[in-house]
Amino acid sequence: MSIKKQGWFSFPLGKSKKGVIAAEKMVFYLLYAVIVSAVFIGFIMVVSSESADKSNIPDGLEDYIFSRRFLDSCFAYEDDAKAYSGIIDFNGFNQDNLDACYNADSNDAKAFRLTLEIKEQGVKKEIHTKNWESFVKRHFTKKVLVYYDNKINNGELKIEVQNQR
Repeated sequence: MSIKKQGWFSFPLGKSKKGVIAAEKMVFYLLYAVIVSAVFIGFIMVVSSESADKSNIPDGLEDYIFSRRFLDSCFAYEDDAKAYSGIIDFNGFNQDNLDACYNADSNDAKAFRLTLEIKEQGVKKEIHTKNWESFVKRHFTKKVLVYYDNKINNGELKIEVQNQR
């Protein structure tokens, strides 16, 4: 009896080829299903990691936003005609203005301690929010302009931050 080879399988002549063809198709579809599944899972993993990276806040952005809030609205120098964004009024840099500008009563509010210093004049002022608990989570310092003694001076604003309670 001679054996004729076809594809991966061998079968004797004179017997039915239907079973061999069905087996070859089954192997093909099984491999096809495994490959398609692997490609689909890989695609889902790539898409999910890309979207997760897009939802992260860049480093320093939150600190920048808070510093702009304090500089531009809470302690901005004002004369009779207008307010000067980016210039801190040393006399307006006080606890009452901070409490009015930043509500620290909610449980998810960050706590801040702000220190304003004009080294040329030898003056320094420190204020903090109501929820400040005397430990520093992180801090950063900004060079700022300060209105003090009827003139604009160079100063430093140190902002110390604590996370929510």
